[in-house]
Amino acid sequence: MKFDENNFNSETDAVKKYEKYLETGNSIYLSEEEMDEVINYYTYNDKYKQALIAVENSISLYPYESIYYVKKSEILNELGKMNEALKAIDKAMALEPANHENYISKGEIYEKFEEYNKAIDVYKEAIKMRFNPTIFIVKIAVNYHFADKLDLAKNWMRKLDPKLVDEEITLIEIVFGFSLLQLQNQCIDFLISYTDENPYSERAWLLLSQIYFEIGELKKALWAIDFSIAIKDYVSEFWSIKGIIHFKKEEYNTAIESFIKAIELDSEESQTFSELGQCYLKLNDWQTARKHFKTALKLERDNASAWAGIGSSFILQNKNTDAVHYLKRALKLEPCNESFQLELAKAYFNLEKYQQADNIYFNIVVFNPDNTEAWLDWSYLHWEMGNYHEAFEKLYLASPSLPPQAEVLYRLASYSFLRKKIKEGTKFLEEALGLNFNKKDLFFKFAPKFINSKAVRELIDMYNPENYYK
Repeated sequence: MKFDENNFNSETDAVKKYEKYLETGNSIYLSEEEMDEVINYYTYNDKYKQALIAVENSISLYPYESIYYVKKSEILNELGKMNEALKAIDKAMALEPANHENYISKGEIYEKFEEYNKAIDVYKEAIKMRFNPTIFIVKIAVNYHFADKLDLAKNWMRKLDPKLVDEEITLIEIVFGFSLLQLQNQCIDFLISYTDENPYSERAWLLLSQIYFEIGELKKALWAIDFSIAIKDYVSEFWSIKGIIHFKKEEYNTAIESFIKAIELDSEESQTFSELGQCYLKLNDWQTARKHFKTALKLERDNASAWAGIGSSFILQNKNTDAVHYLKRALKLEPCNESFQLELAKAYFNLEKYQQADNIYFNIVVFNPDNTEAWLDWSYLHWEMGNYHEAFEKLYLASPSLPPQAEVLYRLASYSFLRKKIKEGTKFLEEALGLNFNKKDLFFKFAPKFINSKAVRELIDMYNPENYYK
């Protein structure tokens, strides 16, 4: 449901006035604004039956205001009464046939009850009514997606014309549609075309940056967010996003500069302090990191990443018992957060509580078998416990289902060499060097005894790109 931006979690004068009217039955005047306030208060607090009564009273006072029929349909929709909700929205459409939002409301009623084809029919009807087709095209595509008609969904998204986008808020829906259908490249093309026509749309540049970030094009993500900043350099959100991109690029000092700028513009955003703390963690400055995590918690006690950050700072100090306490606090708030779980497993590992760590890794890979970091850490746990064969087998058996990553191949190579399986290890090392030569030091991290091995060095030299043209 759509509500006013204000929170309605406490009674206002209008609500008290209305409830006194209900209690006494005395005649009393309530303006449209006051009735809106009453309805919003009840809906915000999930008091849908009271909200419905308030809407009916509003309709009796203002029978030709279509908005009250729209609100009635939304409330009935929340109560699971589809047919009654449809009757209410049809009444709103009869009173105000030129309002395109009524078609959106009607379509969303069908969506709630998974009547996707009927929702599509409503949106197609809206297009025939000569409304701006953009939002309806997106909604048709999304509903085809939910109806498992992916080809039709993609075809409809391709009908979008950047020149017809009349509201920036619609861009968010468009990006959602492209992302849902995994059409990131088409989304990029669309947004670039839109910015050609609307070069000062900071929201479009922001969305373009986020899509580039999503597909790992970090340099282009920075390029796009810099346009948002150039247009409105006083928006803290843009600086925070720039900081996040630099963090992802492992440019921690530059990320710190961006987060500090964001804080200068908005010192009340808890998550920005938490992200700033993460930068200092990466720089092994646990003291400064913890200071920022504590500031984040002062602003928002339920900031899970701040609790986890403090836990990670204690791991850096080798105070793993304290780390466990804070990481458990974080996991109470976000029990499915795999990053927090991995940190907790690390703390247990450092405390030599191997069974607790083993249980955590097991649970992570059961629910997310694509988590490469969990497989790497789990195999290393068994290696440190002396279970060399099991350490290798866990990672080897998982590797076919993982995305191709040099880290896995270098680890398998090091395990094989250390187990004196040289032929096997050479095969893994060749694959790893071919995939990402620059990460070759990962092999020596786990197999340092081979750093002076002539055979290993010759193999590395053979794959060194600098030697290709000699």
